[in-house]
Amino acid sequence: MDIFSALSDPTRLKIVEMLAMAGNLPVAKIKEPFDMSAPAISQHLKALLEAKLVKVERKAQSRIYKVNSDRIAEISNWAMRVQAGLKPSDDLSGQRRRMGKNAKPVIAVENGRLEGFLRSRAKS
Repeated sequence: MDIFSALSDPTRLKIVEMLAMAGNLPVAKIKEPFDMSAPAISQHLKALLEAKLVKVERKAQSRIYKVNSDRIAEISNWAMRVQAGLKPSDDLSGQRRRMGKNAKPVIAVENGRLEGFLRSRAKS
């Protein structure tokens, strides 16, 4: 799962925010503010692990989760590059108008860096 898909879910976004604020947390503490089962929380944590947004460490019988600060820095750096490249009059909707209705935003990893751009989709 890519970073933005992982963060598009409100529960996963909240988990990342909790871990950023609290540091390391066991699954039981992560689950506390949510009205959902432990298996549901585990699925969210699995998605965050796949996106490399969190790291996990085993301590005895517990799994301790923490934010992957390198991955968060990647998102921040990407956002700063996008912001720096935009003029006040620029926006993706203007680019989309120029490229036509089949243009879609694309987020990709190029040479180990997150990149964002518009790509024209093939018509189905």
